[in-house]
Amino acid sequence: MKSWRIDTATIASLAGASAAVLQFAGALKGAPLVAALPFDITALSLASLVPLLALLLLTRRWWLHPLVAPSLLGAGLLWLWLVLAGTWSASHDILSAKLPEVVLLGPLMLLAGIAVGADAGARRWLVTVALLAGPFVGASVAWGLAHGAVVLGGAVGANPELVRVQYQLAGLAIACAAGLGGVRAVEAATWPRRLFWLGFVAAMGVAVLLPGGRTALLSLGFCVALVPALRCW
Repeated sequence: MKSWRIDTATIASLAGASAAVLQFAGALKGAPLVAALPFDITALSLASLVPLLALLLLTRRWWLHPLVAPSLLGAGLLWLWLVLAGTWSASHDILSAKLPEVVLLGPLMLLAGIAVGADAGARRWLVTVALLAGPFVGASVAWGLAHGAVVLGGAVGANPELVRVQYQLAGLAIACAAGLGGVRAVEAATWPRRLFWLGFVAAMGVAVLLPGGRTALLSLGFCVALVPALRCW
């Protein structure tokens, strides 16, 4: 009798890709190509990630490292900061609307991040999708600005607060891609590859200026400066 065997490598790869799409869904949905899809990529990635993550957790042997504690503390402080910021921020209406999503999706995304980050196969696909998301979002923003008809968050004249938040998400997605590109430049074994990734980082530096926002620009600076340095260390 033929026996069935779970391909853990495929599960890990799909989980990593689904986690990346879920993480960057807010930025990706601002792209015209994604916005035109007949389904919501957030719901689709979440629906696929839950069973994949369950299988990944069941088919791997896990060890809980003490260094996970700072990440958990940081996530808890983020939720606290969102509540406090909502009391004085000019975007308190948007924060209030987003808070239920953060509370409901936050723990799952944190678990997914820990599991995906600890699994080599899942992490590889997470990085790949993140590297592709940065240029894709940057090109989408450039296309919208060039045509003057499409902006992140909807059509011109849409809720300005919502558009501003969407632009921030786009900038952060580009910043993440830039930081990972810096890691690839550090890891490159030959100069042609190193120059390619340095050019990629420079292109992301230009792209992050399109949506604007100090947060995205600072994030890109920190990612490019610190992430490769941590990788070397």
